[in-house]
Amino acid sequence: MSTPEIDSIAFPNSPIEFVISGPLGGRDRILARSQAAGLDLIGLAARAGEDSHVKKPGGGPISVMLGPTRQLNSVTSFPMPDLHAQVDTRGATFTFAWKGYASSPGVDKVEEAFNASLSELHRAIRDNNAREAEWVLSPVIYCCTQANERGLRMRRVMWATLALYSAATLAAILIEVS
Repeated sequence: MSTPEIDSIAFPNSPIEFVISGPLGGRDRILARSQAAGLDLIGLAARAGEDSHVKKPGGGPISVMLGPTRQLNSVTSFPMPDLHAQVDTRGATFTFAWKGYASSPGVDKVEEAFNASLSELHRAIRDNNAREAEWVLSPVIYCCTQANERGLRMRRVMWATLALYSAATLAAILIEVS
């Protein structure tokens, strides 16, 4: 029995680089992605899909300030059926991976939004309905954008605070010396 082909849905105008992987015909595949998604992001989605022990992304203020300039995050869904349920009846998780700064609470909000949209997203991807997938995925992308903006704002504030303290320390030393 042949199953209809499901193409990966590409989103050309996403403000966030992202990848969604999930079960298709018994194996994990890239199901949807932003057009700019890099191979490192695809690798993270693949790794998160096969390894349930991948460290939860996100971080505190120090990691936002001194961490990598390309922060990659991922969340996994609750078990869902394969897009070709007649091929594989086991439940499997979907993974949403994205590039952007996110604290642990920000990652939790993205995970919550992803899981809330999952059944409709599953249907849209199965039906190759890019317009519906875009509509269903937009709240998740919005959560990513918000988390990234908060992270960038925190990064700028921390660097400004560090510069202010450095200037005050230098001024105090110069006053003491003179």
